[in-house]
Amino acid sequence: SGTFEISAAKELTEFKFDNFAESQKPLQTFLGPTLPASGEVMSELETVAQEAIMEQMYKKLIGIHDGYITMVGEGCTCLYKTGAQKLTHGTVISVYTPKDLNDFNGVFGESAVTYESDYYITKLPTEVDLTDDAQKAEVLSDIDLFAFVADEYGNGQGTMLPVTDITAIQLATLGTRNTTITYNNGTADVTKDVTYTVVASDEDLPEEAIVRLSLNYKNKDIVSVIGIAKGTQLYEDSDFTLFYYKAEEPHQGRGIVVNAANASGANAVITISGYDPNTTGLQTVTFTYKGQSVELLVFVYDETVNPIVKVEDSGVVTITKAGDTYTADYTNAKATAYKFGDNTGTEITFTEADAINLRDLSTYEDEDEIVFKYQVQFGGHTYTFYVALEVEVVEATPAE
Repeated sequence: SGTFEISAAKELTEFKFDNFAESQKPLQTFLGPTLPASGEVMSELETVAQEAIMEQMYKKLIGIHDGYITMVGEGCTCLYKTGAQKLTHGTVISVYTPKDLNDFNGVFGESAVTYESDYYITKLPTEVDLTDDAQKAEVLSDIDLFAFVADEYGNGQGTMLPVTDITAIQLATLGTRNTTITYNNGTADVTKDVTYTVVASDEDLPEEAIVRLSLNYKNKDIVSVIGIAKGTQLYEDSDFTLFYYKAEEPHQGRGIVVNAANASGANAVITISGYDPNTTGLQTVTFTYKGQSVELLVFVYDETVNPIVKVEDSGVVTITKAGDTYTADYTNAKATAYKFGDNTGTEITFTEADAINLRDLSTYEDEDEIVFKYQVQFGGHTYTFYVALEVEVVEATPAE
């Protein structure tokens, strides 16, 4: 917490923290709402104050360089601290391997995978000859090194930094090894010890890792229990689509239609567990694909074990006005109840006793609603459905 004053010119004139603690882990201090003592709503003044508070907070955080602190906003950048010596344009402030960047993003909860090595490279059929300039250049082009480099104003800007040399590398054999890379920091060549892991295929690269799954049923999102007829395999009618999301595209799902070819037999790549097609009742089913799982609630039903799962309105309540007298006719106060696998439904007729919000009939107008309660017993439990029916108000025909 702290206090600040803002002038009429919208400039911060005084600022102090009351209880700011030095952060042991940079970039893990976050700013909450900024509220004036009066409790009034702030607009542009809040922006001025928050920018100033962020600047002060970051100045107190442990930096990645003696005179620099990391700023994270719309992009990654570094600002040199007040009083620190301004670095020369082109000076490399710090460098990051893919593992370093992944760990960096993990501070903000944005990392979906774990990197054990600095680099992951897909296996080649033969070893690379580093004495061959062309082969060596191709290897170096695939080794990314991100860096903060001082711009013309002395602020650090993120950029990719070329790796100019590597001491050794084995790409035809799976496994994790150590090597040393070289880059130029703007004034001299610098070496950095790194680890790399050779994987069997592109699908084994961390960015290709599947981080989550989702399901849909008959091309629709699943929002409730799915009813499955007894004796039916879940892959039988190709009604389920399994979507998988990769680390490099966590919001872009790719779909696989679940069928007998990919979910049964020796060549199955999708595992379905917790499902028994011959046992009626509610079951929690798990779909697993490449190390990730998603759960689904299904109800296996037959002719004797099948609950009502949906009740839809299909009628109206007619209120007749005859002078100052009002009467309600519930003849058409109907609804339709559906069970799993039932497209026709069963008709229900309500009475006045089923209405839960009935009021003085003279206060109703066309398209007002009366809510009715419908209860069913299943498996020793009582389930309640509420159905709203529209009101139709008519005038009685005068007697001749």
